[in-house]
Amino acid sequence: MFMRSIRAVGWAFGSTLRHAGRLRLWGPFVLVALVEAILLILLVEFHRPLLQPLFLPLIRWVGGEAATHYPVFYQALPAALARLEILLAVILLSWTTGAATLLFAAALGRDEGNDVWGRALRRFPALVGFALVTAVVVFGVFQVGRLVPSERILHDGTIRWGTRAGLLGLGVLVQSFLVTGTAFIMLRGRSLAGALSGSLAFGLRNLVPLALVLAIPVLVKYPVTWLSSRGDLFVRKFVPETMSTVLGVDIFLGMILSFLTVGTITAYFLWRQEEGR
Repeated sequence: MFMRSIRAVGWAFGSTLRHAGRLRLWGPFVLVALVEAILLILLVEFHRPLLQPLFLPLIRWVGGEAATHYPVFYQALPAALARLEILLAVILLSWTTGAATLLFAAALGRDEGNDVWGRALRRFPALVGFALVTAVVVFGVFQVGRLVPSERILHDGTIRWGTRAGLLGLGVLVQSFLVTGTAFIMLRGRSLAGALSGSLAFGLRNLVPLALVLAIPVLVKYPVTWLSSRGDLFVRKFVPETMSTVLGVDIFLGMILSFLTVGTITAYFLWRQEEGR
């Protein structure tokens, strides 16, 4: 049964690739990437009078007063954008992922009608609630890294990379129990509580396949993620403005990987539903 589930993940991924030419499926992911790109541009232009009231407090929060000046600003830029992306994930990404789940289900043969965006909007409270729970849990997971003394991380490469690998693995593991929540809300009509219980139970029964689906994008994206976390290198050794390019690549790569992940999860979820599991 285990190998059958792994083969089903391969089928789900292949099915998502086969539908990659359908432009309608890309709508939710392009929308999120476009908003992220606009936020990145606005952050880079924060010094303009109209934008200062919106973004100057955020930049000071993540990097202090020094971050409001060149070139230290580019060291704080990834953290500032990450804060905005958390808000974006709760408000916008929850809605677009709900719509994308319906679009993929329709592409796989389910009759989901034409009003997928409206249906996702009507389930917005449950989607936002689930996104909030996920954000809090993931934030909590990455706070575990604070248990390792910062001096050990700075001066011991083995501990530093071991901590990073451990946090990434723990993040993937925890998200495996939450990743099907949107599918339960949109495809099974569950409430927030029902989606939480359903996703946890589904994760227990399908932990390895789901972790595999989530781990591959994390590994593919990690080089860019690591670069964006090393703003100090860009400030001290490279052209600081290059950080904007790195973050732009991160946004584009995230759009593609999100498409593949949501499509694969949706297809696998429907396969399990047909199996009665």
